[in-house]
Amino acid sequence: MAEDVEAEPQAPRSASTAHAPLARLELRVSAAGRGAPRAWVELLHEGADGSSRVRVERADEDGRLALELAPGTLRAAAWSAEATALPQQATLVAERTEHVELTLEPAFPVEGRVLDASSGAPIAGAEVAFWTFAESDRVYTDAQGRFRHPRFPARAPAQQLAAKAVGYGRSVRYLRIQENGWKLSAANEGEASLRGSGTPFLELVLVPELRLRGRVLDADGTPLAGARVAAEGFFHALPSVAARDAGETRSAVDGTFALVGLRSDIGHSLVVEADERAALVRELAASMGELGLGELDLGDLVLTSATVLAGAVFDADGWPVAGVEIVLQLEEDPPVTRAGSALDVGARIEAREWRTRSDEHGAFVFERLAARPVRLEAAAGGATWSGEVWPGADGSFPATSIALAPRVATLAGGPPVQR
Repeated sequence: MAEDVEAEPQAPRSASTAHAPLARLELRVSAAGRGAPRAWVELLHEGADGSSRVRVERADEDGRLALELAPGTLRAAAWSAEATALPQQATLVAERTEHVELTLEPAFPVEGRVLDASSGAPIAGAEVAFWTFAESDRVYTDAQGRFRHPRFPARAPAQQLAAKAVGYGRSVRYLRIQENGWKLSAANEGEASLRGSGTPFLELVLVPELRLRGRVLDADGTPLAGARVAAEGFFHALPSVAARDAGETRSAVDGTFALVGLRSDIGHSLVVEADERAALVRELAASMGELGLGELDLGDLVLTSATVLAGAVFDADGWPVAGVEIVLQLEEDPPVTRAGSALDVGARIEAREWRTRSDEHGAFVFERLAARPVRLEAAAGGATWSGEVWPGADGSFPATSIALAPRVATLAGGPPVQR
């Protein structure tokens, strides 16, 4: 009825990192004190350079796995046919060995079926995962849309249950299993949660996808190849919890793109980015697309020349401060409007908030900006700073000094700002 995920092939090491100092990971998966042969292991590796990758490996016959990885942080989880190990965190340091032990424990089975929200028809081949635990531990629905996932973690009673399928948007629900039964929590206030006892049997519904297409052009009408096109929206998984719906693609040689797999019942922000051009943000209201077919033609999206905002962070004594996170907030123009289903959440992060950190000299820079006012925020050691920065008449931003203590300061090109 259901199939487990297959391991992803290991990507070859790039020339730029082939000779960089690496960290060594020695991981063991065990059950009842013994090595768990051929257990699946999911590794979420975040490099010190900001890169992020999820990979799936198999332990050997003794439950061991040894890898060389770039320095950074690691989140590791594991599973076997009927058992699961809760995730462990580790820090990877160059030329050092990090040991991680993952202990398999009994799990609960969960059954159900996945249905089309419009027609009620079963969806075959849909993926189902408890992705707060290990998103690669997926099973798939059969021809009748039924699934059986045998690995709901016994020691983590509340999990996000995610389902997706080709031609549909993703769904996320919260499932809780306790001694007195199970509960599939309602996504919105006023809705009833689904409850039962024994093995949970759940019906998950998927809305048809929204497909976006268009063309990315330079200001002179030249098609831009390789431009990043990304969309982001949020929907209720619980009344107070929003799940992210996102996707991205790259434009082709002729500038055209197609982005699929988005939920059609919520709004999204579209972000288009290319080197040396200002990022373009477009708000997309919830829609089934043209002629109700789930496709929306955005036409030509024109990227204009970009400007840069650079500056530095100082403490109260005028010394540069490294490692301070600076948040740049773009104005909401056009404003975000909630115009979808009751699940639609009018939040935006990627399109509205850009983040960076000051380097060892306290310096920071934001690129690919349009010549429009932005708001900056910074905080470190209990000291905070916020204010607007305005571009000059020539469209460029002035160098911006962030002092993490003063009460009042004036930014070049803008009015005084109260801290």
